[in-house]
Amino acid sequence: MPLDDESRGKHAHSIPNALFKAVSERDGEVYALRRFDGPQPQANLLQRARSWCSLHHPNVVQLHDIFTEPGGGGAPLTYFVERSMLPSEENLWSHALQLLSALHAIHLAGAAVRLIDTSHVLLTDKHTVRLSSVGLIDVARPDPHKAVNMLQVDDLQALGQLLLCVACASPSAASSPSAISRSMEFVTASFSPELQHLLLLLLSDPKGAPPTVHDAVAIVSGRMMTRMAQTQAYADALSAELAKEMENGRLLRLLAKLNAVKDRATLGDDMEWGEHDDRYMMRLLSDSLFGQIDEEGKPVLNLAQLIHSLNKLDVGHEGRALLTGRHDGALLLVSYKDLKAVLDRSFGELTAAGSGAGGS
Repeated sequence: MPLDDESRGKHAHSIPNALFKAVSERDGEVYALRRFDGPQPQANLLQRARSWCSLHHPNVVQLHDIFTEPGGGGAPLTYFVERSMLPSEENLWSHALQLLSALHAIHLAGAAVRLIDTSHVLLTDKHTVRLSSVGLIDVARPDPHKAVNMLQVDDLQALGQLLLCVACASPSAASSPSAISRSMEFVTASFSPELQHLLLLLLSDPKGAPPTVHDAVAIVSGRMMTRMAQTQAYADALSAELAKEMENGRLLRLLAKLNAVKDRATLGDDMEWGEHDDRYMMRLLSDSLFGQIDEEGKPVLNLAQLIHSLNKLDVGHEGRALLTGRHDGALLLVSYKDLKAVLDRSFGELTAAGSGAGGS
């Protein structure tokens, strides 16, 4: 599926290209594909670009492979949208820390992005940004005469320019030295000194002692600690919700087993299977769990007590349950351990007589 915006040019990376969404014949997964139209690149450039395939980072769109046949790529999404208000500092820091984290991983791997601009930083959801098209610039515009450490300095400057444009909500905020000067005056008046110091470092003149990504990380270490705590709290909340869903699945499986055996009348040649003592006990259990009434005959709906009883049944607790029959008024005092054994035995008979697709 073509993803090109016909209103925009198709000469990104200095080479004509086309953008597609495609499904792989190998694994059936959906990929973003970029096709470059031009002479086949040298083998050493392809090998250099393929080294990006081993880089995995949550803020980098992973490069999966490079083909010499006609292929394709992901549609560049612009970072800027029409907005009536400036970004909050909290959102700006969120994006800055994510992009710094991505640069930190890339620079530690001995590489440079060389392509940090508004078309190649993707906002993939409300809070997540990712670097896009990593490795492609190594094929499209190789620069064998510039040392990697200087390319990394260029990365930092490009990041500073991008953040400055976002802070000012203007794509021209870093278009020239005079524009940068005016934009920094705005940042000084509108945002914290900490953000100002980060931008000054990223945009500093590399002719002296050029800054490194480690210098930038040192400046934002306090913010990193805060974000790490927020991320941990978010992970804890997700784990708690996952635990709830896991419990739901476990109890659903238990109820499915109970309902599969309690009302089945026959099983194979056994025409009275449903009348055996084990199934009668299961019906009493079901009546006690779901058919309780109070002294006035009103239904008793206590979900907490229901889940408590099901948990005891699932683990085979030694505690006892008083089972009552809705229809015959029967009373039976039996342990959850014995009830679990009866349920497992009945369900085992059911699955043995079936297709063998049963589970525990």
